[in-house]
Amino acid sequence: QELYYMLRSTENNNSVTCSNVVCFDLNPSRVLAGTLNGAPVVFGDGARIELLKAAGVKKPKAAIVTYASDERRLEATMRLRNCLPEGTPIYVYEGNSRIGQQLLAAGATEIINETTETSLRFASLVGACQTNDEMSQLRRLSMSHVGLQLPANTKDPLVPGLSEEALVDLTEELGCSKRELEELHSTFVAVAGENETVPISELKGFLMRRSADGPTDGTDLEACLNLEDEDGEGTITFVEYARARWNSECSIT
Repeated sequence: QELYYMLRSTENNNSVTCSNVVCFDLNPSRVLAGTLNGAPVVFGDGARIELLKAAGVKKPKAAIVTYASDERRLEATMRLRNCLPEGTPIYVYEGNSRIGQQLLAAGATEIINETTETSLRFASLVGACQTNDEMSQLRRLSMSHVGLQLPANTKDPLVPGLSEEALVDLTEELGCSKRELEELHSTFVAVAGENETVPISELKGFLMRRSADGPTDGTDLEACLNLEDEDGEGTITFVEYARARWNSECSIT
């Protein structure tokens, strides 16, 4: 998001314009917001060859990978290297971890570190800024832009048991906020206590008793929970419960 903001701010001064940039995001809310603002953003995983083709991406000047988790960055880098034309630069955000060598082995052309300098380096690599003056201008714009958004982000509480990276991945997958996941976790803990899993029958009974919308169809509720029971043992983890909660075909509240 920050990188796109930079490109848009400088598109009159360089050959890279937002009209020839395609963004991919797994968060439906960001996709909707971007679309309404005229940004070329597509819902889905941009490392999937089918989605790239559908978006008209055939011979990109470069690909940029900025997923929050190490696992997703590695997987996306490997898939992009396998499906993009030979020689296509793939620039990857390393984050706070130390997986640079693994990313290079997976096919990354260059590894970029940390937030504002990350976006500045990406912008430079794709030709959005050429001189020190342009770099300084972008840095000021970036700091101002990030400063306006930090308060909202820092207030989001963490969900116990999930790392920051896992939490970000889950919010992107489900299209929800960290606050919503924390509230949902309090419901899960009310039944599971300190356990990592809870019997589906117990969770179903609890949800039926506390339903604010009146009587709930127990059969449909149990079916929704069972859909996310990956090991089929009749128990469900918090992550599986969250997926059931935001499943468009279910109505769990």
